[in-house]
Amino acid sequence: MAKRKGVNSRKRYLQRKKKVGGTVRKSTPLVLVVIVLMAGGYAVIKSGVFAPEKIMGMITHSPLFTVRAVKVHGNRIFTDANILSECGISLDAGAMRVNAADISGRLSANPWIEKVRCVRKFWGDMVIDIHERVPVAMINTGEVVLVDRNGCIMPLRPNTRYDLPMLSGMTVTRKNGRYADIDSARMAGITAFIDSVNRNDRTFFKTVPQFDIGSGRYIRGFAVVPRTTVLMDYQTDREQLENLRYMLSTLASRDEVPEYVNVQYQNLAFVTTKLK
Repeated sequence: MAKRKGVNSRKRYLQRKKKVGGTVRKSTPLVLVVIVLMAGGYAVIKSGVFAPEKIMGMITHSPLFTVRAVKVHGNRIFTDANILSECGISLDAGAMRVNAADISGRLSANPWIEKVRCVRKFWGDMVIDIHERVPVAMINTGEVVLVDRNGCIMPLRPNTRYDLPMLSGMTVTRKNGRYADIDSARMAGITAFIDSVNRNDRTFFKTVPQFDIGSGRYIRGFAVVPRTTVLMDYQTDREQLENLRYMLSTLASRDEVPEYVNVQYQNLAFVTTKLK
């Protein structure tokens, strides 16, 4: 004998049927609208009135995608105007047309700029992070240039004074009109010497401003007062520099000045024999 459905079961069945029917009736207009819009959009694009390239052109030139602000960080030598001029950014240029990689490439070509990070924000801001090179010495190759601690060669900036030691005795080649960078291993010894001197006597390079580093065994410095040659180690400590200061001040009052002053040894004052 078939099981009879109760009143509650029939009631739940009618409620589900009513709910499904209502959902279908509500969804039908929305589905029809979507279909009509898709069909209309396809017809418009197909007709060529709004081709994809025209739509992209409208987006590119829209005020919503205009560069409203360019922020430059990390620049000390270059002004914001210098940076904008060199990378070719105009405040009325559409951000969609600004290539961040192209801007980074242009700025990286400047020998004074070590690193560049260019980020274009969605809301229209352009952020350029600059890391400029810091020179540690000047190099005389017939033309005076600057070098940083990584051995990268930079040109002198006009109307700028540099209180840096002058180095000679180095072979720096030129290729395609630009100086080649100095070998990093060679530069490591030079920067170690400069750092050691600055750590112990910040004004030493005013007394002995020029150095010949052509020899790998020692550094030949040229004192201003008195005019004599100083032989130094790459690793020169405070006591050696203090002894040298004392010897130079003593010799300044003498009529005869030794040809060489050797501070490579703690127990040696100065010698007058010529180097072979």
